[in-house]
Amino acid sequence: MFVDADPDERLIRNIQRDTIDRGRTVSMVVERYLEVLKPMHEQFIEPTKRYADLIIPQGGENEKGIDILWFRACHIEGLSHCASEARIINFVV
Repeated sequence: MFVDADPDERLIRNIQRDTIDRGRTVSMVVERYLEVLKPMHEQFIEPTKRYADLIIPQGGENEKGIDILWFRACHIEGLSHCASEARIINFVV
């Protein structure tokens, strides 16, 4: 499974986390992103996408993709209580 998050969203999350939790300035975060994180993502993370059996676009915001994954995981594990969980599965087969 590959969760494909938008690069802008990744940068925003990094800025929010690093400025709040790590005390870095925005310019420090952007510099680190451009010099370290983006090249590492392009070299090591992005190439793994082609081996994924399932690609979920839009990161954690893709409720339909997450629901499909949830349904499949419950089916594989044979969990009968999954149907009673809070998730509602809405997709067309």
